Amino acid sequence: MMRRQIISVLEIFKPRYSELAAFLTALTCVVVAVTYPETFELLSEFLSGGGSGEVKIVFASILFVAFAMVVFVLSIFHVSTNRQKAPWEQTLMGVFVLSANGFAGVFSGVQLLSEASSSLSFFPIWNITVGVALLYQMGLNRYEITQYNAQPMEILSASLVLLIIYLLSTQFWRLSWAMTFSFCMFYSSIYVLLMSLIKRILFSIGLLDSDVDNQ
Repeated sequence: MMRRQIISVLEIFKPRYSELAAFLTALTCVVVAVTYPETFELLSEFLSGGGSGEVKIVFASILFVAFAMVVFVLSIFHVSTNRQKAPWEQTLMGVFVLSANGFAGVFSGVQLLSEASSSLSFFPIWNITVGVALLYQMGLNRYEITQYNAQPMEILSASLVLLIIYLLSTQFWRLSWAMTFSFCMFYSSIYVLLMSLIKRILFSIGLLDSDVDNQ
């Protein structure tokens, strides 16, 4: 009996991601890539294994851009419709969220290596932790982008807050592109996790009629 209660409590707090997480992640990637052109070159070199061959770097760039654009279009499609997501779509969105968090953690972490006492170190650590957690769940076949359909007001409010955070990071705090990317990725993941957690708690105590994560 006690074991079932513990499992039910842990289930409430288990990280889950919706299509809104994929949308915010894609929006972050697009905004950062457009406003910081150097990110494209750095990411291309990273994906090509640091090779100097121009063809190798261009090929890696094309692959990444194609992947990012597919997920971006897919996330926009799903936040604007109520169609159920196919398993391959859930997996693709999950891999994208995982990869983006991994890149954010690595790039910002490398930048902060010379600043061991920096208070900003928390954000790349969070990014990497999220990426590892998603990879672990996917390895156990227990991870998926949920079937919850984000509401228009959720999408609008979350996007506006993301853009405000981006402007504060670049114009007020004067953060580098890597730390801006990391900070925005932190928001993208924590917002969806907190909203999902709050709704699951409300469902568990009977204040919601259905589990929104499984709609």
